[in-house]
Amino acid sequence: MKIDNYRIRWFYPKDKKSQRTVCVLSSETSELAITEAKCIKTDEFNKEIGRKLSLSRALQTANVKKEDRSKIWDVYRNLTAVPRW
Repeated sequence: MKIDNYRIRWFYPKDKKSQRTVCVLSSETSELAITEAKCIKTDEFNKEIGRKLSLSRALQTANVKKEDRSKIWDVYRNLTAVPRW
């Protein structure tokens, strides 16, 4: 997903112990944040929840401006099966 200067990618590596969602937030020149949302034994893997959690953590870690965060979330909402939550 590309928005203005930001590029957001998700990966879903599977470990024997747990499943997780990794979010990579980068600008045109460098990676700003790599965060993850990990399932514990009692959790059922849910791609949507993992994406939301990892993206939220990435935006917070990278200290993205409020206006840019709003744009990113609006674009993300339009990509999902359920437009608003």
